[in-house]
Amino acid sequence: MLVDSDGNGIFEILFYGWKSNTESGWYSYGANGLSIDEIHNANLQTSNFPNPFKQTTTIKYSVPENGTFVSLKIFDSYGTELKTLVNEVKNAGEYEILFNGLDLSGGMYFYQINIGNEIGSKKMLKME
Repeated sequence: MLVDSDGNGIFEILFYGWKSNTESGWYSYGANGLSIDEIHNANLQTSNFPNPFKQTTTIKYSVPENGTFVSLKIFDSYGTELKTLVNEVKNAGEYEILFNGLDLSGGMYFYQINIGNEIGSKKMLKME
């Protein structure tokens, strides 16, 4: 729950869902109970390979400028945060990080990346 300066309770819930039969993504459910806004991935260049994966997958991302805060987290299909892979300031450039999912059961997982003011997510399939 977020609280504004007047002390009124304002909340926002982040969840992964389907926009249509073919489009999925992270969505934000606002305090007014009516608005659902998609969190755009448009400006973020991220990918993971292989996907699907058996034990490990490499997540690639780009940082546009020096001194940008980057956060990269792994979530299960229930939205539970499982691991934080990156949580630091990075310089401009291309990065790769190896995600070891050996301790996870097979199924759908998601990574959420925050680069500066941009946020995005992608799904990953872990095979048994």
